[in-house]
Amino acid sequence: MSWAPGAKSYAAAWDILQRAGNANLGLVIDSFHLLAQLEGPEDLRDIPAARFALVHLSDFAMSTIPALEDRIDIARHYRLYPGEGSHGESIRELVRFCQSVGYEGDYVFDVYNDKYLALSPEASLQHAIRSRQWILDGLE
Repeated sequence: MSWAPGAKSYAAAWDILQRAGNANLGLVIDSFHLLAQLEGPEDLRDIPAARFALVHLSDFAMSTIPALEDRIDIARHYRLYPGEGSHGESIRELVRFCQSVGYEGDYVFDVYNDKYLALSPEASLQHAIRSRQWILDGLE
């Protein structure tokens, strides 16, 4: 997490993972935390794709990176589906990067948002379907 006291960057998390010495451990790559730390896919280059355990995708509406306290609130209440916020192209870039380095695992929408909780499951599902198609259209 971008506010974690011990590992605020993917480089730091990768260092901890390597020191653990357990091949069964992997990193969850989260687009929100990557963007919140002003990192991009290039900051993941030293991490083998086989050690990516999962890729979380979410967007947020702020065009600038918020202060730490705001970042926590956004992460817990205001994440958006990819393509519905201000960082869509960066999310597509992350997916393209993961594909280019051979990541074969799952991508999940990690979208915590009070607005979506108020929607019916069907309406929320439509956001997810549109977002999935938006990502796929950008990869062609």
